Amino acid sequence: MDTPRVRRRNLRGLLSRAPLRVVFTAPIVALIVATAALVAWVTLSDVKPAVEDVARQQRSEILTRVDERLRAFLAVPQAVDAENLAAMRSGLLDLADPLTRQRFFADQVRTHPGILYSFFGTAEGEFYGARRLPDGEVQIVQAGPETGGDSRYFSIDAKGHALALRQTYRNFDPRTRPWYRAGEAAHAPAWSPIYRHFTIKDMALTAALPVYDAEGRLLGVFGADYVLSGIHDFLAGIKVSSHGELFVMERDGDLVAASRLPPEGLFHEQNGKAVRVRAENCGLPLVEAAARSLAVAAGSLGEVRGEIFDDMELNGRRNFLQAKSFSDGHGLDWLVVAVVPASDVLGGIDRNLRNTLLLCIVAVVLAGLAGALVSARIARPVEMLARAAEAYSRGQWDYPVDVAREDEIGHLARTFTDMAGQLKESFATLEHKVEERTAELSLANGRLRAIFEAIPGRVLVMDREQRVTDIGDKMLGFLDRPRGEVLGRPCHEVLKNRPRRCPECLLDLENPSAGVLSRQSSPEEEAIMGMAFKAYCAPIRDDSGKVWGYIECLMDVSDLRSMEAALKSAKDEAETASRAKSRFLAAMSHEIRTPMNAIIGLTEEVLRSSLDGGQRDHLETVRDAADHLLLVINDILDLSRIEAMGLTLDDSDFLLHELLASVVRTMQVQAGRKGLELVLDVAPDLPPAVHGDGGRLRQVLVNLVGNAVKFTEKGEVRIRVERAAPGRAEADGTGGEGAQGNGRTPVAFNVADTGPGILPERLPEIFEPFRQAADGPLRARGGTGLGLAISREIVDKMGGRIWAESEPGRGSTFRFVVPLASGDEALAARNRHREETVAAERPLSLLLCEDNRVNVKVAVAMLGHLGHRVRVAGSGRETLAVLSGESFDAVLMDLEMPDMDGLEATRRIRAGEAGEAARTTPVVAMTAHVVAEYRSLCAQAGMDGFVAKPVSRADLAQVLEQVTAGRAPAVAAPCIEPPAVRVFTGAVSGGAVPGGAATDAKVAGGDGREGAALAVLDTACLLGRVDNDMSFVCEVYRMALSTMPDKLSSLAEALAAGDGEAAVRLAHSLKGECGTLAAQRGQEAAHKVERAVRAGDLAAARTFLSDLRREVRELLDAAREYLGSQVRDMA
Repeated sequence: MDTPRVRRRNLRGLLSRAPLRVVFTAPIVALIVATAALVAWVTLSDVKPAVEDVARQQRSEILTRVDERLRAFLAVPQAVDAENLAAMRSGLLDLADPLTRQRFFADQVRTHPGILYSFFGTAEGEFYGARRLPDGEVQIVQAGPETGGDSRYFSIDAKGHALALRQTYRNFDPRTRPWYRAGEAAHAPAWSPIYRHFTIKDMALTAALPVYDAEGRLLGVFGADYVLSGIHDFLAGIKVSSHGELFVMERDGDLVAASRLPPEGLFHEQNGKAVRVRAENCGLPLVEAAARSLAVAAGSLGEVRGEIFDDMELNGRRNFLQAKSFSDGHGLDWLVVAVVPASDVLGGIDRNLRNTLLLCIVAVVLAGLAGALVSARIARPVEMLARAAEAYSRGQWDYPVDVAREDEIGHLARTFTDMAGQLKESFATLEHKVEERTAELSLANGRLRAIFEAIPGRVLVMDREQRVTDIGDKMLGFLDRPRGEVLGRPCHEVLKNRPRRCPECLLDLENPSAGVLSRQSSPEEEAIMGMAFKAYCAPIRDDSGKVWGYIECLMDVSDLRSMEAALKSAKDEAETASRAKSRFLAAMSHEIRTPMNAIIGLTEEVLRSSLDGGQRDHLETVRDAADHLLLVINDILDLSRIEAMGLTLDDSDFLLHELLASVVRTMQVQAGRKGLELVLDVAPDLPPAVHGDGGRLRQVLVNLVGNAVKFTEKGEVRIRVERAAPGRAEADGTGGEGAQGNGRTPVAFNVADTGPGILPERLPEIFEPFRQAADGPLRARGGTGLGLAISREIVDKMGGRIWAESEPGRGSTFRFVVPLASGDEALAARNRHREETVAAERPLSLLLCEDNRVNVKVAVAMLGHLGHRVRVAGSGRETLAVLSGESFDAVLMDLEMPDMDGLEATRRIRAGEAGEAARTTPVVAMTAHVVAEYRSLCAQAGMDGFVAKPVSRADLAQVLEQVTAGRAPAVAAPCIEPPAVRVFTGAVSGGAVPGGAATDAKVAGGDGREGAALAVLDTACLLGRVDNDMSFVCEVYRMALSTMPDKLSSLAEALAAGDGEAAVRLAHSLKGECGTLAAQRGQEAAHKVERAVRAGDLAAARTFLSDLRREVRELLDAAREYLGSQVRDMA
């Protein structure tokens, strides 16, 4: 890198290598050169700009003089016209009197030498005036009726009388001349365009002055011809510089006059006509270049305003350009330009500079000679000492040094000779010590090599440039190459025969001081090295700590890989066994719960009849035992679900106090039976409404309070809820600044009892599955040992922590802290209301637009339970047709339909294609598209609401309430009674249903095949949407078995044919159907296919199709197993 420090070091090195003669002479020469350069710089930087400024002022003065002279020159013809007009108005000029007229115009021409013609053209075509010929003769001119329209020129005597006819021009009409037209058009003094005069053959222009009578009628036009050669003569008389040019041109580029161009050069003949010469083609190089440069500098000649200063180059030489606009107020708009070669201005300065440099060169030569003479006397003895030092370096200690001088140089020579003697003695001593150290170093190197070769791996040592500096025998033996062939070559060439650094290389060249790095080998490397290995790389530092290289060791891990494979196989087998256990537990819970539901239901029915005391007591015992067994089954099912699918939370706003009160109400009966006091203590500073999963929170509290009641014989069970102390919340990981910043409050729940307590050694294991803290008599009180394990999973998922504190004989306290956000109290109350009842306040008449039979079936069932009347339309066009003949309170619109999608149908409804009455009917989107983009598209199309599939009854009731609020009913719809819902006792987390079907368990058939997997069909979710109507669920599954295979085949055909539109529609339909069936994995697989097709990536869509086939196949198998289990249960 070229830095100032590097440059200084290079300069010092250069000076240190230079001979003494150069060192002594160079400063003198450099001083002279610097002086000359300074003089030149001052000349160029100060004198030249000053001279250029003076030259610019001079050119400005010249342009000003030209401007003044032009104004004076061009004012003459305008003044003559004005005198003529004044004479006419005063009566001095009487056009009707030939003698007075002739004498007047002749006198005007004689009086003004610059005027060639003075005349007057009448509106009737008559022409009167006088002219001056080149020889000075003055003639009068007349044209009119008496001349037959010809223009006749006569000589005159001294009194103005016409004499002989001298010249005649046929058919002359002044009204056709440019000067007449210019005056007539201007209504004021004006100039004609520049032209070549037809009599004198010179460039001229005419000053025109129109004359009007009292009524404003044009009487005629006075004119005065002016030859432009006068301007040329004036410009030629001004010397800008020895080679400079001064010229005048019009805005269009035509040349008016030039100092070095004769008047005849201002035009040339072309086809018998005079054509004016343009400045850029005039034949004068400076003028041509100036015209072009001026047009470029200003954009165009018409844009030049005021005064312009510019530089231009011509043939590699600099020229100064200066231009000024000229206007007389009567129509003339010219440019006056001066251009001067820079050599005319700066020539003297350049000559002086050359002379100065020549003198400097002479001074440099003289200084060099003087320096050489002085340095020779100093350098000669020094050179002798240098030769002696060279001899001493070769061991010639007796080399003579003969400098017979008594000055500093002589003293140096004698000292040098003494030093040589001392060096001779020291060198002999040093050689002896080096021999001893070499022997020691050889021994140390041998030991280091032995250690090096004892390393079990293959070792390689490299420098900072990755060149091999050393190599172990194991690596060298593998390479089977001589050591000399390997050393000094880059490691990537030696090991892998690559021209550049390997991409997987561990060497951190950007940070060479990094510590030990390691990595696993790639398959390519294993093929090259013949083994699986782990590479270790570390930097090597010198005594100062600077990294000079690296050591790399390849350790054989083939045996370790085999052990890892065996461990992975064992892990996979363990996971398979765990999944088999979960399936077995789910299937067993299903098989047990099926008859248990029948036992509980029939027991409840019998208990409602008349029984004697003994019978009632026996049946209540049966019911309690069945309830307990059902709770055990539910615990097992919860655990299997957590292991199979993981735990999910359903957050919403709920009233915390009411949830706690419901827990107390639930457990009050059990506590009352044992004579226990159940106390609820809630801190007053807790928010009334919180946001979280209230159902899961209630499950944890019921587990903890249930355990406390179960194992407590007397005393009380106390539930205390309060804000967690800051220290405690931060220790638990549930509080601190993060929680508060997110608006969440750490809430502590404590359940304390006065039971027997738990032994300290049992506390660490009570939250493990199938572990209980009690043995002996207490163990007989029942329980699976799963309640606390499930509670810990729930609390962990909520971001909290649960633990227990106990003292044997004095009771136990179970505590957990979870962060809960403050909720909307009004929204929580509405959520509670929806949970208690989702029946509609008033029945609605609804139009359902949906083409999927399964989705239609579920939606109609939900709406029927809500008490609404439903009409179904299978397409967008059918929707428009139905709306045009009937009125509805709202339309539930699917987005994806074959002939017309829901967005287009909604736009047409809003456009009035279904009738004016339907334009304001609320439209609610029912779709599996849930991203924000589709919500925005629905709103833009005119939809009033949005509900995502799979649809929940509570969400559907809420959105219908929102879009129909304040609207009068469309029809007097009959109130449809929702189907009766059969209720079963027992808190069955999996969802107990009639017929005993465990909705989220797997069903084991008689042949040992697996049933519907937990992750394939969530039957509990589907049952929840239709009020546990088992027959309805079975019908939906049958419809899926009949429709989904055909849709899947059609989707595959569409993808094969490249029909993206059909593929999107079919994938979206399958996604919605899977959502309706509560098949989450199938829904996700269909969504991947749809998204890939929409992105135009049909290859990816075909890949995702295989996943969708597998999920649909498993879904249909699960549905068949479920239907088969229902048939067996009914049998």
